[in-house]
Amino acid sequence: MGGRTSAVVVAPDGARAYVASGNRVSVVDLGTHGVTGTATAGGGIQGLALSADGARLYAARRGGVDVIDTANLQAVGTVPLGRAPTGRIAVSADGTRARRGPRPLPHRGP
Repeated sequence: MGGRTSAVVVAPDGARAYVASGNRVSVVDLGTHGVTGTATAGGGIQGLALSADGARLYAARRGGVDVIDTANLQAVGTVPLGRAPTGRIAVSADGTRARRGPRPLPHRGP
């Protein structure tokens, strides 16, 4: 994966984790611990969220939220948010709303 991890979210079925580092998201199979794929966002990712069914991954970054189809790891859209830092993100259970939160805490340690 490389780089500092900025966000992690686990799929609803518990089989995969999505790990953000820089502008990339690596998909990790939690059974084998192997990386099974990667997706690229439009900038440095500050937060991740998944839809309740696990079909869409939301990658929050400065300027917007990229929406990624988890079946093929392709971007299906972007929600522009201006220049403000995005920080954390949460998506409603029905997928109709998202809320951004404060920026993540600064990294402390090795």
